[in-house]
Amino acid sequence: ATSSPVPVRTETPGPIQELSAAGKHACAIAQDATVWCWGANANGWLGIGDTPTSPLPLRVPGLQGVVRVATSTNHTCVRLANGSHACWGTYWYGALGHGCQYETPIPVPVDIGDATLVHEGGATIHSCAVLEDASVSCWSSGGSWVSPALGPLWLIHLLRLCG
Repeated sequence: ATSSPVPVRTETPGPIQELSAAGKHACAIAQDATVWCWGANANGWLGIGDTPTSPLPLRVPGLQGVVRVATSTNHTCVRLANGSHACWGTYWYGALGHGCQYETPIPVPVDIGDATLVHEGGATIHSCAVLEDASVSCWSSGGSWVSPALGPLWLIHLLRLCG
């Protein structure tokens, strides 16, 4: 993306339902519930593989029925209509929630149960989700933590996802 001191209209794939931007990239949910991302693509921030930086929105493959999108400085996560979640981008300290220590340039499933995905705006190395019981689960930022309602088994579950 090009720097500009004034707002510049970005071409989109049609009407946008939700937009999230942080760091050097942005992602949006189009009217057809697909996700489109643009900007810098260091460590797979755009979710489209190793494609270089793109000033125009590119469709994130393999995602349909997306109802929430949350970008951070270094990664992005989504919630799908079926209740599943996926994240991609920079691994830093476990921010992707899949429990593995590698960058993920395409969406990978993240098992956070029946949760509404949220991020604190501009977060660099952590993610949080509001769970069905209104408790909060967060991971990364040098460690993982959960609200008392969840207990320590949640952390063990996250670490087992990579086998």
